[in-house]
Amino acid sequence: MRAIHWVVGASAVIFLCTAAQADIIFADFNVNEGIFQYAPNFSGTSNVLATSTADRTTAAGEVLEGAGAEKLVLNSGTANPTRCRFLAGVTTAGSPAGQQSFTPTSGGEDGYIGFWYKIAGGTATGMKLGINLDSPANTGATMVGGVLKDVIADGQWHAMEWNLDNLSEWGAVTAIGGSSANLEGSAKTIDSIYFYFIPQPNLSVTVLIDYVVKTDSGHIPIPEPASIGLLLAGIPLVASRRRK
Repeated sequence: MRAIHWVVGASAVIFLCTAAQADIIFADFNVNEGIFQYAPNFSGTSNVLATSTADRTTAAGEVLEGAGAEKLVLNSGTANPTRCRFLAGVTTAGSPAGQQSFTPTSGGEDGYIGFWYKIAGGTATGMKLGINLDSPANTGATMVGGVLKDVIADGQWHAMEWNLDNLSEWGAVTAIGGSSANLEGSAKTIDSIYFYFIPQPNLSVTVLIDYVVKTDSGHIPIPEPASIGLLLAGIPLVASRRRK
């Protein structure tokens, strides 16, 4: 596994990515929470404390692009491992109904799916992130999950993404089921973003999420408005890429 880090700043080499027309933006949080409107402990497979919260933020320093981002405060008890299945949904949590769908194929290029994240407070030992996808049947057996990946908790924005053309980046959803075999051949919608970490009693970790997107080809983009703003302001941005 190779990690590529892009640093954008006043004195750094600048690499700007802009979204292609075929990219799908599932949530940018610029107007509201969109499909991520449910509490962190809404799912029965989540075991973070009920005091955990998820809300749209517009605060300075907490937004990657546009006018808003999603701010999660995850409070850990003693459950081992601690996990939050942060559900997506339009009318029903974790349901494909009304959601934007896409269909990965075995031929051609399907791009990447992912989001930008920032660990804004607290340190979660061994924290990993994943993304879970639903099929039209909307059952655990027909789900597919992006393999859990380590976070970088340095207070900077990072890209977390999964290659839709690489089955080794997909598998069963931890604690639910499914298989990488479910990835191709049928429509997919976002079931949830997965937060997974080693329990630490009384731990509170703050995670910011922004710009949940699928590309038609290539890596998920640095949102153009933020890139321009960073170029003008000289604020550092670190992007973490993981690929085979």
